[in-house]
Formats: sequence, structure tokens, C-alpha cells
Amino acid sequence: MSDTPATLPATLPTGPLPDDGLDYVALREEGVRLTQRLSGRIWTDYNFSDPGVTTLEQLCFSLTELSYRALYPIADLLADPRSGQVNLWRQALYPAYAALPTNPVTVDDLRRLVLDRVPHVANVWFTPLTPDQAEGVAGLYDIQLYLTADEDCDCATDRRPVAREVTRVLDRYAAHRALCEDVGRIGVLSRVPTEVSATVLIANEADPAQVQAELLFALGLRLAPEPKRQTLKRYAAGRTTSDIFDGPLMVRGLIDSDQLQPLPTSVAVADLLQVMAALPGVTLVQDLTVRVAGAEQSYGEDDVIAVPEDSLLRLFTGTVAGKFPIRLVNANGVCRPDPDKVQRRLNRLWDEQRRTYDLWAEYREDYGPPPALRRDLAAYTSVQDQFPNVYGVNAYGLPAHSPPPRRGQARQFKGYLMPFDQLMADYFSQLGLIRDLFSPKAGGDATYAWQSLRGIVPDVEPLLRTGYETGLADIVASVDPVAQRQSGFLGFLLSLYAERLIPPANSGRSEDDGVAYGMLVRAQRALLRRMVRATADRNRGFDYRHPARHAGGAGMEIRTRIELDLVSLSAIGDYGQDATPVSEPDRATFGRLVDADQQVEVEERFLPLARFLEDLPEETLAPQAGGRQSDAGPVAAGHPLAGHRVAEPLLDVMADASRYRIGYWSKTVVVVCRDANGRWWVIGEHTSVSIAVVTTHHLLRAVGFRRRLTLVEHTLLRYAQPLTQDDGGYYSFRLTAVLHAAPHEASDTDWRRKAEAVVRQNTPAHIAVECLFLDHEGMRRFREHHTDWIRALTQADPARRAEASLRLQRFLQSRHEPAHGRGRHHGH
Repeated sequence: MSDTPATLPATLPTGPLPDDGLDYVALREEGVRLTQRLSGRIWTDYNFSDPGVTTLEQLCFSLTELSYRALYPIADLLADPRSGQVNLWRQALYPAYAALPTNPVTVDDLRRLVLDRVPHVANVWFTPLTPDQAEGVAGLYDIQLYLTADEDCDCATDRRPVAREVTRVLDRYAAHRALCEDVGRIGVLSRVPTEVSATVLIANEADPAQVQAELLFALGLRLAPEPKRQTLKRYAAGRTTSDIFDGPLMVRGLIDSDQLQPLPTSVAVADLLQVMAALPGVTLVQDLTVRVAGAEQSYGEDDVIAVPEDSLLRLFTGTVAGKFPIRLVNANGVCRPDPDKVQRRLNRLWDEQRRTYDLWAEYREDYGPPPALRRDLAAYTSVQDQFPNVYGVNAYGLPAHSPPPRRGQARQFKGYLMPFDQLMADYFSQLGLIRDLFSPKAGGDATYAWQSLRGIVPDVEPLLRTGYETGLADIVASVDPVAQRQSGFLGFLLSLYAERLIPPANSGRSEDDGVAYGMLVRAQRALLRRMVRATADRNRGFDYRHPARHAGGAGMEIRTRIELDLVSLSAIGDYGQDATPVSEPDRATFGRLVDADQQVEVEERFLPLARFLEDLPEETLAPQAGGRQSDAGPVAAGHPLAGHRVAEPLLDVMADASRYRIGYWSKTVVVVCRDANGRWWVIGEHTSVSIAVVTTHHLLRAVGFRRRLTLVEHTLLRYAQPLTQDDGGYYSFRLTAVLHAAPHEASDTDWRRKAEAVVRQNTPAHIAVECLFLDHEGMRRFREHHTDWIRALTQADPARRAEASLRLQRFLQSRHEPAHGRGRHHGH
């Protein structure tokens, strides 16, 4: 068997075996039964040394090894054969800390996010503004910040620290804000000095300095609450994994719901009394009085203090004439704790309250990949090596003096055993392929594995025909519906996340159509590789403060683009399945990797190809049935990838025009594409820019031009409201999905209906969405307005922001249909 002595169990079980394939006796009995049935009336007497029985026994023994390996722990089957480690991301078995957290959904989610990611924020409150408070616009928040003492908002001489923290909060919010939501206003809470006076009777055994520190800490926390964080181990007690990762991912400590107290707008003095009386060592609280700066009165036990707007009460923790306002007494008289000692202990209490934790270390420990053993799953030892030497088929062979008839008998028997050897060797190869099958790779260019018997079967060379490996590969490939089986494996992996992709209905393709399955596999693979963002960020809006982050788009665009690709490819009727994906770059016949020393040159000097594609004439966008002559030069007929082998990381992204760049090497125009692993590939060398652009566009059409989709959130257009005098309804929970539509798509009502359905089903239910289909010229003008608008949003010039918003709003409104004509195609 394959286990090492260190992994063998200390005892052998005597009960039933866990799988019939492990039961040698049962396999042998079944083999004898089948032999008797197949032999019919002809049956010779035999004994346990009969060669036929020996052969059956050796084959049954080999079968038990196959079952034994197949029952290895899943981690062993998926482990890297070199390192013995399971790469969860490679297998698309994303760890809990990646798969379960989501973009903030609730107000508490937003609070946790800011508290976790902005260090100097002691507390934060998000209050939804009513439309009446926001010029009729819904979906805006009032953010109120409480900063820690070293970022004191009461600094009269230098406001830069405050501005810096506000900027950090806005940046963090913009990166995680929900679709059609935004900041209405943001402010830092002022601190109103507050003094609490009382006489407190403490136990004789209590340490006065400790009690004084705990009184000041508890009162300060009640007046200006700050949440306490926990380690993963402590927070996880009594919680399921899904409960632990409910909401945004926390990295500096987990915050329980009871720590997220509402913003205090009033404080009952009686509550302060209860807080003090509940502390250890306190036996009685008397003469409780509260004084608030700016208030004309002092507050007693029956009073309620109204907290000034946009403020928090900040407890005075110092001394007056060496005495604390809270007087401690015990049976021995008045206690006078040392102020320095009290301050040190108070600081320790606040440090513990504000303590953060490195959750990444705990996440990796508790939710890392399972332990695995390094296995050579495909390794196979020929069954012929198990036969006694007298048979002459094992590695020892026959004696040198054996006569030719005896050698012929041995070879005949070896030939008889070779089909069994081939089947067994292929079975073990298939077991070694499991790691690739159950991954986004889905097996690569094959889903059935085989291996040559050369080097496995002793003295096999004379029995192998010329072209044995080639013929075997052809046989296996002939019964391997690669795309169909890949779709099944990818569908299973998607189902682990309750996700599913199906080809568009009425696509005009049968279910057994290889092209249709190829389209589906590409979409499934794209979704699986982006599963974390596609699910966690589905409600995330566009990060207008950092447009380059997440490629500048909203979260729902990920799945929407993938499904729109399916719709578009079914309409185009063309797909890059004419190419064969390969996992090894050296096997690729299309494209070549850019040398390592030239990668930097591409990054720094080459220009995005997308800007050149925008300037192509309209007729270039129509799909071509064959070759044609353009103004820029000849374009080859047929599929540009036909007959080629393309590296899988490159083929997966070739439909995305944003990954292409163009530049010069010497006097040659070079087009490159960045693959899924971040490496650049040369995919074309041309004599002119125009030929390079047209040829690359033809390639993009062939592999399925990644649908150009842009979501415009009307909430972010609200800066135009003072200029338009529109009511807030236009800017409230509405967005426009702008899609490019080529002429043949514009005339295809079925395609447009499907595209609209895809956009709507991926839009959160509370948001109204309208699709706007633009032709090439309309898309070019939209890009101009949209780019200018994005730049204005990132700047601090209100006038420019309003003007850019107005121009984009007017452009969209001028091209929106009346209600009865929804879906019409717009030109320029």
C-alpha cells in the first residue's frame, strides 16, 4: 500500500471494510463468479495454484490499491504533489474569511468597517438622512466621528490631523459604500468637558487607587462610548462560522453588537449612579452631581442631561487642588489615592478597552488549509511485477538460456496482461488529475488522463507498436467531451457557493453543442475565479474617490459582465474554442511571453489599446463572416485562433480589451495582453498602428468582446441638482446601465431583451435600473462625459463637479426612451 510506516494505524479493524473495493476476498469471489458465467459449459478443474486463478488474484489485489488511494482524505487528493500543501485559492475552495464576509449592508456593518480600518477613530455613527434633510435625495448618510485623544478635534491651532482622519474615513467609506448610497455630510463630534462629583463609600479591603481609576473609566465610557474588540477565539465561543464572518471582514479585532451603542443624545444621571454602584469595591454612592461646560445648572440624580448637538460629554479625570471630584471614603475615613497612580491605572484600562488584535494570524490558524500528506497519486507499479518469477513476466524476466518458444509464451502472457495494466495505469493517472479537475482549470485541455506503459511494464518495448502514445492519446481524446465535462466540474464548484450559470435560453444552440459548452465553461471559470468579489461586493458601489481601485466599477458589474458575455456570444455565434487551451506556456503556439526585462518597459511605455478601439469606424464593429479588406489593411478570414494552442491564463482574459496595450519595439508596432497571472504576452507584431488596432479588434470579436458596461449611479449626479432644480427622486436609488450595442445587436430585440434581463436580475431589488444602449459614436461621447465626470468627483472643486454632473445627466436624459419605447437603440 501507499502509506508510510509513520501513517499506518496501530491496529487493524476487524469489522466490515468501508468500501467494497477494499475487500480483496469479495473481489476475488466476484471474479470467480464472472469467470464461471462467461466460460459457459467449458470449465476445467483448477486449484489455488492455477495460473488463471493467480492472474485473477493479482488483478484483484491491484484493484484494492486503486480503491485505497481513492479513499485518501480529500486534502491528500488536492495537495500539491511537490509541497504536500493544499492551495485553497487554486482549487477555488476559498477559506471562510474570504468566502463569507460581505460588503457592509447595515449601519452597524459600516460602523465596524470604519472602526476596524481607520486607527484613530474611537467611535463612529452613521445616521440615514431623510429626503427632507437632503434636498429630497434618499440614500445619504450623516457620519459623525469621535476621534481618539491624540487626534483631538478641539485643537484650535492645527486642524490638519482632524482633516486627515476625515479624509481616511471618506476614502474607506467610498471604497465600500453600497450602490446608490453616499455621504450627505460628515463631521467630528466636539467634546464637552463634564465633571462628575460624588461621595463613594468603598470596602475597607478595596484599593482606593484602583477603585478611583475604575470609576473614572466607567463614567468616561458611559459618556463617550468606545467599542471593545475581541480575539477570534473569544468571539467564536457559541457562534457558527457564518455568524463570525457576518458583515465586513475584520482584521483588528471583532466587535460584538452590544458594543455598538447609539450616539448619546441624553444622559440620565441615574444611569451614571448605577454604573458607579455596580463596580467592585463600591458599597454606596451619595451626593452625585454632574456639571457640564456651558450649562447654567448642575444636574442631580433625578435629572437628564441633554447632550449638545454634534457633541459628546467628555469626563474630567484630573484633580482640583490635588483632590478628585469623586471623594472616596471607607470605615477608616477619607481615602486620598495618589493621582499619578490613578492615572497610570486609568491609562491601562483605556489601553485594554482600545486594544487591537492581529486577526490574520488567527484566521490562518483556524481557517487555513487542512493538513495533507504528499502523495504520488498517479504512480503505478505493473501487476506483472507481482507474479512469481516462474511466469517470466516480472522485472527478473526469464533466464538467459530460455528457448524461443518459452520466450514467446512469456511475451504472449505479457500482452494478455497489458490491457489490464493500461486500464489500471490510466485509472491512477485519473486520480492524479483530480486536483486539476476540481479547480477553475477543470483539467485544462483534457478531462481524462492516461499514461504510457513505457518504464512501468518490464521489457515492454517489443510489444508496443510504433505511435503507441499518439494512438492512445487519440483514443482517449475521442471519448473526452472536454467542454461538457469541464462545465460539470465547474458547475459543481459553483454550487458550493449556491451559484449557477446557464446558457441563455433560446440561444439557438443545442445542449450538446460544443461551442455552447465552451461559452459556458468560459463564463463559469470567470465567475469562479472572481467568486469572492462577485458575491461579497455585489452591493458595492463605484469608488469615485479612487477610480482605479477594483477597475473603477461597481461590484455587481462582475457577474453582469460575465452573463452579458454569454448573451453576446450566443448572438455572435463565434467563440475562441477554435483554440486549444494549454496549461504550460511553452506549449502555446499563439502568443509568447514578454521577457522579464521587458515587462517593466511594457508597464511604463505602452499605451492602453482601448482608447484606439474607441476611434474605429462603426462598420468595423460588425462581426465578419469571412475575410475582408479594411481601410487599414487586410484582415484574415476565419478564426484567428483556429488550430492554435493558447496558454490558459491568456485565453481566459483575451476577451477583455482593457488588458491590451500597444507600443513600439524598434520600428515594429507590438500589441501585448496581460494574462490572469499578471504576465504580459505578445499577441501581435504589425507594420502600422492602424493594422494593429483592426487586427486586434478582429481577435477580440472572435474570442467574444468583453461587454462594455458602465453603471452610472444617479446618487453621484446629485451635484447637478442646484443647476437643474430637479426634485430628489431622480437621484434616489436609481442607476443607468450604459451598454455598447453594435448595429447587428441594435436590431436584435431578443438580444436586447436578454441583456436587459441580465442587468435587472443582478441589480439589488430596491434600486430602479434603466438600460441605455449606445452605438459607437454615442458610446464615444458618453465616455468623454463620463471620464470628465469621474475626474471632477475626485477633485474638491464644487463648481466643476456640478457642471460635469450636469453634462452627464443631460446626456443620459437626452438618450433615455419614453416609457412606451423603452429599449430603443441610440446613436449620436
